[in-house]
Amino acid sequence: MSIYLKKFSGTIAAVLIFIVLLAGIFFFSGDDETGYKKRVFPTLDKEEILFIMLKSPDSEINIENEDGEWYLLESGRKSKADSSSVRELINDIKAMDLIDTVSSEGLELDEFGLREPPSEFMVISDNAEYYLLIGNQNPSGTGRYIYDVDKDRVLITDNASASRLIERAQKDFRDKKVITVIPDLVNRIVLRVGNFYIRFERKDGLWIAEPLLDTQALDQTKADRLLSVLSDLEINDIVSREPESLETYGLDMPTAQIEILQNGASFKMLFGKRKDEDEYYIKFDSQDTVYSTSKENFKKLPKNVEDLTRK
Repeated sequence: MSIYLKKFSGTIAAVLIFIVLLAGIFFFSGDDETGYKKRVFPTLDKEEILFIMLKSPDSEINIENEDGEWYLLESGRKSKADSSSVRELINDIKAMDLIDTVSSEGLELDEFGLREPPSEFMVISDNAEYYLLIGNQNPSGTGRYIYDVDKDRVLITDNASASRLIERAQKDFRDKKVITVIPDLVNRIVLRVGNFYIRFERKDGLWIAEPLLDTQALDQTKADRLLSVLSDLEINDIVSREPESLETYGLDMPTAQIEILQNGASFKMLFGKRKDEDEYYIKFDSQDTVYSTSKENFKKLPKNVEDLTRK
C-alpha cells in the first residue's frame, strides 16, 4: 500500500492544490465588496434613504421619504407614491455593480455621453448625498458610463441597472389606489352601466339586490366578485388635475357609475368614454382629477341582470 501512496503522492498533492485554488476563486468572486464584484453604493444598505431624484431631458421624478411614507412631488404638489415601486427602485440602486473606474486624467466628459446626459440621478440619505450623471453604453454594450460628480470620476456600471433607472417614468411611482375599498366594510353598492341599474344591500352577511324578478335569485359569489373588482381597481395615469370640461372625457354622462357605501361614508366612481383601445377615463366624485384606467376594469362590470343571477 505504501508503494502506491508514494507513486501517486505527487498527483494527490496536485489535486489538493487545484481544489484549494478553485475554492479560493469561488470564495473571492462572491457578491461582496471584498470580493470580485463591487457596488457603486457599497454603504447604502446601512443608510436610510430620504430623497431620490431621476431627471431626463423629458421628465423629472422627485420622491421624498416622510416619516417612513413615500411621496411623489409634482409641480408643487405632494401625493402618496406607490411604495412597492419605490422599493424596487431602491433595490436597483443598491444592486448597481461597479465594473470599472475610468482614469480621470485629461477627462473629457463628451466622449462618455456625459456632457448632456440622458439622465441625472441623486440620492440623499441620512449620512450622505450621491449625485451621478448617466451617460452612454460602453463599446461592448455590457456597461454604462456614469459620472460621480462629488468625486470627479467616471465609473462603468452594469448596463441593466442603469437602463432601468433611465426607463422609469413619473406614472410608475404614482399610488395606483386612489380610493380604498375594504370589502368587509362595504354595506351598499349602487351600479349603473348604460341602461342597467341594480342596488345591493348587505343584510345579515348576505347580499340583497333590487330590482329583481321573483324568478331571479342573486348569485352571492358574483356579488362578491364585483366587490373584489372594485377593491382591486387601480388607475394607470393622471390625465388632468383641473379639467375644464367633463364633457371632454365623457364624464358628464358617464358610461358607468358606481356608488359605494363603506362604513357610513359614500363615494362614487365614474367611468367616462374610452381614452384609447386600452383605457377608459375615470373620475372619483371626491376629486376634480381625471384619471385613466384599464379597459379590463370596465369589462368586468356586470352589464345586465344575467351577469349577477344564478343560471
